[in-house]
Amino acid sequence: MMATPVFILRPTSEIVESNEAGQELLRVSRAFRRLQNRLVIRRAADAAAMAEAVSRVAASGTPELIRFLTRQEEASALMRIEPVPGETVVLVCITELRAPLLLDANWARAAFGFSPQNAALAESLALGHSLADFATAENLPIGTVRTRLKKLLQQTGLGSQASLAAMLLRASSIMSGAEGLRGAPNGKR
Repeated sequence: MMATPVFILRPTSEIVESNEAGQELLRVSRAFRRLQNRLVIRRAADAAAMAEAVSRVAASGTPELIRFLTRQEEASALMRIEPVPGETVVLVCITELRAPLLLDANWARAAFGFSPQNAALAESLALGHSLADFATAENLPIGTVRTRLKKLLQQTGLGSQASLAAMLLRASSIMSGAEGLRGAPNGKR
């Protein structure tokens, strides 16, 4: 299971503490960062909205959920702000919806024994790309990509592209540190 970035913040958004996933988020995120020991988000309007919400939750004791949008009005991150009973701090959990998965280049091959061509398609699906996107990027006919999808479905015993993408996404959470994995595991080491 992937760890969720969690921060404990004062009403001023000053970071009191964060878990390891929170520290990693601050290292790799293009949107969230630490500025003068405060948690901030890159876009000014979002930063103001976040600061106001943190202060409001600390004062009211009522949890809030904030959705941050891209310029194209697509959801890019969710932030859950929870009051800590009896304290003047809040607990903040962040999910970046458009963050790149930090995966070893051949994680799908190592995890499932996919061929290099099918592993490339699997990794593309795990990143949320469509079959058409993959076909265009790889300069392949869509029929070839559909044939590869059928092979992936057979190998995994799944019945749909959506279930395959969901399974690959779940598997990717434990595969991000799989650089040392060699060959197809097939339940054996």
